[in-house]
Amino acid sequence: MTSLLLAFSSQKQVRFSFSGLSLFEEDDRDIKIAGMEKSKKSQEEETARLAEELTHQKNNGNVDKVRKLGAQAAQNIMVQDVSALCIGPTSGQILLQCRLLMSAAAQKAFADHLPHKILYDVAAESLQQTLQKEYPVFYQQLIKPGAMSFYMLCLRKGNNAPDQIGDVFANLTGREGDVSAKRAGTDLYVHFYGNVIHAIETSKLSK
Repeated sequence: MTSLLLAFSSQKQVRFSFSGLSLFEEDDRDIKIAGMEKSKKSQEEETARLAEELTHQKNNGNVDKVRKLGAQAAQNIMVQDVSALCIGPTSGQILLQCRLLMSAAAQKAFADHLPHKILYDVAAESLQQTLQKEYPVFYQQLIKPGAMSFYMLCLRKGNNAPDQIGDVFANLTGREGDVSAKRAGTDLYVHFYGNVIHAIETSKLSK
């Protein structure tokens, strides 16, 4: 995990690990002028800074807390009763898309509401490892090339993501243009995103 955590230099950077796509919010420290590379000294300083931050987050208990948040989100993805939010049958391809959508929502909530990039990495990795260990059939669907791409692209754009997520959900469940299907996708995203935020808030992370 250490190499994963040290691969990023900004607190504001976020990466979604399942899709092969990246969603970044970069501050000025990450802007690189063409033709200029970080010096070896600055890279070493950055590595030392992140290592120090990781130690701090471990010592104050935050790493253990967000690891539990990731595992809890994975469990909830698999046991969430989507029938109340999704009109029509909730099995087969529709259930798969519901779970993929919730996976994207969980990672977006981690990215938006965890106070440090290191904690996001821990939570996202815990979510992934829990799915891989306890729900291997779904996990294999999750990591297929392109499985999460359309959802992640919506989140990457950032503007009116819930509405766009609804459109994607309707399309991927074979119901393009169906207003009810779009609403179901939007409602499920908002519902699960909110649940993860609530879990983060009640975990009482240390500052």
